[in-house]
Amino acid sequence: MDIYDSIGQAFRLVDGLWRFADGASDNATASTPDVPVPIARLRLSFSVSLDEEHVELSVSSGGRVLYVGARAHHYLLLTLARQRLKDAVRGVPESEHGWLRTDSWLRDPCMSRERMNIDVFRIRREFSRMPIVGAFRIIERRHVTRELRLAACEISLRPDSRSQAQSLYLRSGRSTKNSSSSATSSRIPPPAQ
Repeated sequence: MDIYDSIGQAFRLVDGLWRFADGASDNATASTPDVPVPIARLRLSFSVSLDEEHVELSVSSGGRVLYVGARAHHYLLLTLARQRLKDAVRGVPESEHGWLRTDSWLRDPCMSRERMNIDVFRIRREFSRMPIVGAFRIIERRHVTRELRLAACEISLRPDSRSQAQSLYLRSGRSTKNSSSSATSSRIPPPAQ
């Protein structure tokens, strides 16, 4: 995947991120270290089509934005993000935000236990390729109760540009109607350790 930054074009290789510098400048080709970011400092921005068949994802932190694109497994991520936001609005204790029983998800005729596990694997693999501390924890599991949830991070949901729907705007656990914005956002602090 090509990554562009404000200085020039950068290329992701197996051993890191490299930026090209032309021979005319005094700079030599140098490695640009990827500074790992904790999951709690991420912002996941979802763009969802009206029929919810197309879910795009962008991941940002500290002014850096990575457009991930649309993938089928992003729908599971979207569902878990919505559950986190819903629990925040309902006043559920922070430690319990976002848990979703897999049994309820498996009632969907398009979803099987195998498909869900494959989607979780793909999400974790996708995030492990980013400079994120503990990227595999983006999806948390409770094996005994068969529950999943999205790790604590900032979440932004917005309808696809073709939609003009109103939505909730969440900030610090409070909700207000916001007709001028068509995005839902929430800063959900990480669970207490």
